[in-house]
Amino acid sequence: MEFERWFREKSRLFELLLLRAVVLFLCLLLAAQVLQAIPQTRKVLSLVDRLEGVPYVPPGEEVGVRSKTGGEEHYLVLQATRTEGSLLEVLVNKQPVANFNDTHIVTVKVKQGDLVEIDGDLPSQEIAVVVSSVSSDLISPVRGKTVVFNGVLEVVGTVGMAAD
Repeated sequence: MEFERWFREKSRLFELLLLRAVVLFLCLLLAAQVLQAIPQTRKVLSLVDRLEGVPYVPPGEEVGVRSKTGGEEHYLVLQATRTEGSLLEVLVNKQPVANFNDTHIVTVKVKQGDLVEIDGDLPSQEIAVVVSSVSSDLISPVRGKTVVFNGVLEVVGTVGMAAD
């Protein structure tokens, strides 16, 4: 009889502990899922986007689509801090358009809606790529934006133009 009373007390305490643990883990799961929906925190919490090379795009936004009107070409100038010993390419809409093999500076022609990215071999050290100059009517990517390349595809930005 003594053992049964002891067992009931201990099992109630254990059930309560299990219930609290389940509630705690469900709250943590909910918080993690909510944070994954925010692009800034998703980049920190999830390596999947960087390792797969496909950035998270919130619903309703299109990335890398050229203007249907064709549009006027504009430019942006990218400058790499160093390029020795690594292949570093500039991609526009997933297509290579320039590389930093012989120079630290490249000029890229872009149109409204173009997706500009940096890709290449794994460098021995991180390489900073800076948007050093842009056409006067480009509003994104902005002049001075810095992207740090460490062997995984990095997005410089989607080209945006000022409204006429």
